[in-house]
Amino acid sequence: MREVLSILAVAAVVVAGVGLFVMIRKLKAKYITQAIQRYNEANGTSYVIDKIGMPPVKLWINNRKGDTWARLKLPDGKSRWARLRSRQISGDPLTFFDA
Repeated sequence: MREVLSILAVAAVVVAGVGLFVMIRKLKAKYITQAIQRYNEANGTSYVIDKIGMPPVKLWINNRKGDTWARLKLPDGKSRWARLRSRQISGDPLTFFDA
């Protein structure tokens, strides 16, 4: 009986952890989507989010805890990566990198 309870407790912790991970990922996707929309409106651009997630390693080296990355499609067909910093004291939290 004790083994069953410990297995159920571990399973509950794993399910809660996965749920929290998914929720944080959705929240970060929402934040970067809103930031790109605001950037498009402010600058008259039409960047489209192609992918949200991990950038290439050469860009990921600049990563800090809490950064959100998105690969953007430009109107001319090229790609760029955008990084949204979660805590930026001054300057623009949205930074663009060539892919």
